[in-house]
Amino acid sequence: ASNPATREICQDATFFFDPQKEGHFTQMLDSAIRNHEERTQLSVKIRQLAAAFSWSECGRKTLAAYGSLR
Repeated sequence: ASNPATREICQDATFFFDPQKEGHFTQMLDSAIRNHEERTQLSVKIRQLAAAFSWSECGRKTLAAYGSLR
């Protein structure tokens, strides 16, 4: 879906849809299926974004945030 959190995380590396518009998800899914070149480009981008995240780092930051609440 197209919302601030998803846009922050995925940036321009995915197909977005407006959940308030009837049929928009279907249109985006159809576009993803039909447009091999764009799908391939987005696949590369999303893998690069995913490589920047780690569960270990997320855990450390979460514990630090909780620790700062004391």
